Amino acid sequence: MAGPPAMRSQLTCALLVLVYPFVWLPAIFEAYQQADGVPSNKLLSQKKGYVIFMLLTVGPAAVPMLWANLHFSRRAKIVWTVIILALFFSSLLLMLFMVPAFERLAETIGISL
Repeated sequence: MAGPPAMRSQLTCALLVLVYPFVWLPAIFEAYQQADGVPSNKLLSQKKGYVIFMLLTVGPAAVPMLWANLHFSRRAKIVWTVIILALFFSSLLLMLFMVPAFERLAETIGISL
């Protein structure tokens, strides 16, 4: 693993504290609006900027929101889906292969992670 466990834990907590309010609060607000009968075209999940934010922060889990959005063309939906999946799989590969390689290199030159 990269970095000391305490640092990884603090970094993870900081990232979660930054991202969760932007994911949970709008979802709670939108659920309330839907239960109240607000038309679907006025919901936050129908705003392009919010959908793109969700795609970039949540990743593939937000792809269904993209495809349910009425304001993206079919072509844009395909392009965004490919981009998000490519980013997801490339970051996964980076974590699986590059991080251990950097850790071995650091140990070889005597740097303590």
